[in-house]
Amino acid sequence: MADDKQPQQLTFNGNLYNLEDLTARAMEAFNDLILAQQKLNKIAAEVRVTQASQVGLEIAFAKIMEEDDIQPVPTEAEEVEEDTKKTNKKVN
Repeated sequence: MADDKQPQQLTFNGNLYNLEDLTARAMEAFNDLILAQQKLNKIAAEVRVTQASQVGLEIAFAKIMEEDDIQPVPTEAEEVEEDTKKTNKKVN
């Protein structure tokens, strides 16, 4: 059957090549290129999975910070505002 045959040609850099024309050296380089692409695809999938995990971990961390009532360090503007409130209370 024709459907069971391996591809007999490849397209590279916009050009069509017959596989039978490739030298052993060219075939080895082509196979290396295929392996590199497969590895890159695997790494990209691992990055997507890790990023999804990181989102869940960030949500869990935010929940812990809230539950444990851990407050951020006040900014300089917030400190000035708090000092102003304290001063105004003393005056009144």
